[in-house]
Amino acid sequence: MYADIPNREANYKSAKLESAALNGVSELLRVLCRQIQQNFGAEMDAIIRLPYSHGACSPRSGYSNESSRERIDREYYAVVGARDLMVRNTIALCNQQLSDIKTRRNNLSPAYRLPTELLTIIFEYTTLPPINYTRWRQSRFTLLSISHVSKLWREIAINTPTLWSKFDVFNIGQPFANVCFARSKNTLLDLELYDETEAAWDSGTFDDHLRSQRGQMLARQRRLAEDPLLYRDLMAHMPRWRSLKLAYEHLGQLSPLSAPAPHLEVFHLNNANNSDYADYRHSLPCDIFDGRAPRLRDLKANHVYVSLAHPIITSLTSLCLKGIDYTCSSVHELLRALERCPLLERLELARLLLPFPDETTPTSAPIALPNLRDVVFVSLHPVIICRILSSVVLPPTSRLKLLLRNPADLVTIFASNTPHLEHFSRIRSLFLDVDDASRFRVRARASDEDADYLLDVRVGKSWGRGGGVDTILRALGKGVGVLSNVEIFSINTRGCVPSTSALTEVLSAYSTVTHLSLGSIPCGRLEALLATSTARPCPVLRNLRIHDWDDTACALVRVVESRRKAVVEQGEASLQTLELENCVSVDGNFVLDLESLGVEVTVKRSPIEV
Repeated sequence: MYADIPNREANYKSAKLESAALNGVSELLRVLCRQIQQNFGAEMDAIIRLPYSHGACSPRSGYSNESSRERIDREYYAVVGARDLMVRNTIALCNQQLSDIKTRRNNLSPAYRLPTELLTIIFEYTTLPPINYTRWRQSRFTLLSISHVSKLWREIAINTPTLWSKFDVFNIGQPFANVCFARSKNTLLDLELYDETEAAWDSGTFDDHLRSQRGQMLARQRRLAEDPLLYRDLMAHMPRWRSLKLAYEHLGQLSPLSAPAPHLEVFHLNNANNSDYADYRHSLPCDIFDGRAPRLRDLKANHVYVSLAHPIITSLTSLCLKGIDYTCSSVHELLRALERCPLLERLELARLLLPFPDETTPTSAPIALPNLRDVVFVSLHPVIICRILSSVVLPPTSRLKLLLRNPADLVTIFASNTPHLEHFSRIRSLFLDVDDASRFRVRARASDEDADYLLDVRVGKSWGRGGGVDTILRALGKGVGVLSNVEIFSINTRGCVPSTSALTEVLSAYSTVTHLSLGSIPCGRLEALLATSTARPCPVLRNLRIHDWDDTACALVRVVESRRKAVVEQGEASLQTLELENCVSVDGNFVLDLESLGVEVTVKRSPIEV
C-alpha cells in the first residue's frame, strides 16, 4: 500500500507537467495563429491559392486543364510553404517568449537594479589593462562578452561610446576596428598599434618569453604595413585622435601622419626594427601632423631620432627619449628643449649618447620646472646627469630614479655637490639592499608613512658581487651632504659581504642615525660599530636590528660594551633596544649577557615550514 505512494506522486507531477505543457501549447497556438493572420496574411493567402493557380481546378468546378501530376505538385508545395511558415513563426514566437521570460527573471537579479551610469563605469573598468601589463592583450572578446550577456547590458554597452573608443588595432583586427569606430560615435579615440611584445619592450619589462615572440610580432607589423585599408580607416578618423601609440618599421609608414591632429594629447612612437641607437637617419619628420598638434602633452620616442629643436617638443607635460644618438647635439640643446616645456611633470632619458658638456661654456640661469614629479635617468654618463641636475630646479616633491651601470657613477653624482638637490635634506629613511636580479638598490624617502621614494637608484647586474658593495657604501658616505638628516638606515647585502673599513666609513658619516638595521652581514663586520676614542659611528644610535645572521655573537657583545663605555666617558646616547631576527647563534645565555649591559633584547624567529 505504502510502496505505491512514490509512484502516485511521480504520476501526479507528470500529469501536472503535461497539463501545463498542454495549456502552454494551446496558448502558443492561439498566439501563433493571431500573429500569422496579422503579419503574414498576404503570404498565407498566396499559399492557399497556390494549388488552384494557373488554370487549376477550383473548388466549385470539376474541370481542369492540367494533369493530375502538376496539381499534386502544387498541393505539395502549398503544404511545404505552410509548414515552413508555421515553423519559422513558431521558432520566432518561442524565442520571443523565452526572451521575455528571461528578461523578467533577470530583472529580479541585484545586478539589474544597478543604475545605468554605474554599469557603464564597471564596463569601462573591464577594458583597462591589469597591473601586469606585460602579458596583457586587449581582445575584442572582452567587449563582445559584455554585449552578449543580456539585452540590457547590450543596449548599455552599444550606447556607451567611451567603451569603444580605446582599442588595440593589432590584437582586435581591422574588421572589428571598424565596428569600434562606428560605435564610438564622436568620442575622442585612444589607439594603439602595438603588439604585446612591443608594449613590454616599451615598458622596460621585455623578458625571454616575449623576446622569443619578437619575430612573430615583426611579421604581423609587416602585414599591417601592407594593408592600405587599415591606414585609410585610421586616417579618416584622425581629427578624433586623443592618443596614438605606434610601432613602425620604416619611416615611410609615418608619411600618412601629415594631417593636423587637433585633439592629439599622447603620442608614443617606437621603432620596432632598430635595437641600436637611432641617429638622424631615423629622424621624426618635421612636418608630422602638419605642425598642428596644439594639445600634445605626452611624447615618447623609443629608438626614434627626435631633434631637440623639433617643434613637437613644446609645452609637454611628459617627455621620454630612449635609445637615441645625440652626439651631433649637446646637453645645452637638451636643456633648451626642457626650457620650452615649463609644465613638465615627468622626464625620462634612457640610453642617450650625448657629448660631454663643455666646461668653458658659461652656465645659463637655472630652469624652473615647478610641476616636475618624476625624473628618470637610465644608463646616462654621471657627468651628464650632474650637469642636468645642476641646471634644473627640482621641486621639493620630485622623485629621482637612476639606473647606473657602475657603482662609481653614484660616487660621481653624490660628490658633485649639486646645489639643486637640497630638497633631499627631507629624507629621513635610507635603504640599501640587493634585488632579485643581483642589482644594488638604494632607496630613500621622507618618512615611513610615505609610500613614494624620493630617491631610487639601481646599479647594473654585473656589480651585484665582489667589491661593488664597498663602492656603493663609500658613495653613500660621500652623499651625506645631500642626505644630511637620515635617521633610519637599513643595509641588507644578501651575501655581498662588505669590508669593515667601508662599513665604518659610511656609518661614521651618518651621525644622525637613530635606527640601524643590518642584514646578512657577518658578525665580524659589526666591529664597524665599535665606539673608540678616534671613531664614533652613529653616535646617537638607540635601536639596532640584526637579521639573517648565523655567526658568533662575541663581536656583538663587544659593540654593546664599547658603546656603553662611550656613554659614560663621552656622553653619547646609549643603545636602548636590540632586535635579533633569524639569528641562529642566539641562545638564552647570550640574551642574558646583553640584557646585563642595559639593553632590551627582542628575539624573533621565522616559523618552521612543515
